[in-house]
Amino acid sequence: MKAEEILATYCTGSMFILERQDVVVGILQDNGVRKKDAEKAYSIFKQNHPFGYSGDDVPPVDIDMFFRAGMRYLDAADDLVSFKKAYWTLFVAAVRGHPEALFRLGMLMGGEYEGCPFTEVRSAAKFFRKADEKGHPDAKLHLALLIADGFRPDTAEEAMSLMEAEVSAADAGEDADTLLDAIAGLRGGDAAPALEKLVSLSEKGVSEASVILDAVYREGYRTEKDPGLADRYWRSVSF
Repeated sequence: MKAEEILATYCTGSMFILERQDVVVGILQDNGVRKKDAEKAYSIFKQNHPFGYSGDDVPPVDIDMFFRAGMRYLDAADDLVSFKKAYWTLFVAAVRGHPEALFRLGMLMGGEYEGCPFTEVRSAAKFFRKADEKGHPDAKLHLALLIADGFRPDTAEEAMSLMEAEVSAADAGEDADTLLDAIAGLRGGDAAPALEKLVSLSEKGVSEASVILDAVYREGYRTEKDPGLADRYWRSVSF
């Protein structure tokens, strides 16, 4: 099987398929793999790939090495091939739970690296979520900021958590205090007064409240589902 066909098998999403075997071999050689035979070099890559092989014959992966190499590629990236190198090298570390690699992939897919020819908000959100689960201190805030680029939280709990991160990072004054009180009330107290506070803030133009109300009515979180009302609140979001 040709290297291009193998890559197509193991890569998810056509925009990330590395079309040329020498790109993969270059990644390996830059990371200390000294194989003159391209097929042998690619075989090592395949064994280390997260969707590749496993077993006693698979060599251990130096996750930090892949992360450091990925960052070198990312710092110097200026075209499609170099950004792909950065993506896939970081991905090997990220899929094995490296928090900073997950975070950097979120930034990459979220459009925070100038000149990157591919971005996708949903993928960025996925990486930031995983980074947050691994304890990365900045992941939740960056996930919240993706809402400006069209990311729509799946659940009310996620929306509240992200909006807490958003307002905690900004000097929002009285509105922030009211929003945080409303979130606390919605989670554990009387939902009706909390919803009234959120509606009042939304009408005032506080987008964080609108994001929460959208998820609340889509999910039916402590109130009845109302998809039409949810969409109305989502359309009013403006960061």
